[in-house]
Amino acid sequence: MDFLSNMAASSVLFMIGALTAILLILAYLSARNPVLMKIGLRNLVRRPTQAILIILGLTLSTIIIVSAFGTGDTLSYSVRRQAVAAYGQVDEIVAPPLLSLLANLADGDDESLSELGETVSGLTSGGWAACWPWCVAGCPASRRRA
Repeated sequence: MDFLSNMAASSVLFMIGALTAILLILAYLSARNPVLMKIGLRNLVRRPTQAILIILGLTLSTIIIVSAFGTGDTLSYSVRRQAVAAYGQVDEIVAPPLLSLLANLADGDDESLSELGETVSGLTSGGWAACWPWCVAGCPASRRRA
């Protein structure tokens, strides 16, 4: 919990720093060219209701977009976490034959070594003979040992 409070505090400090930097840049630009500042702020005095409505509309649309992304990420994380909790640790891997052989080889299966050599030589030979096992066998499942 302490990590989250430190992360939130650092996020707030970053946002304050970014806002300060933007305001300083705007102050520099307005001091350098005051005509642009007058043109930009002129609409606030002439049509204050329209300016307030524009600001409220932009704020509301930003809130809607941010909340939609936040809700989507939260739901995605929750579903993923529930799926992992429901299934536990998975002990089967569905992979193409070459990856399946490599997974079995990592488990210490000596028979897989000779089979791997045959598969690699068949794949590197090229032609229709290299593609035929993939067409016939499809994508086999390799059961890992616990």
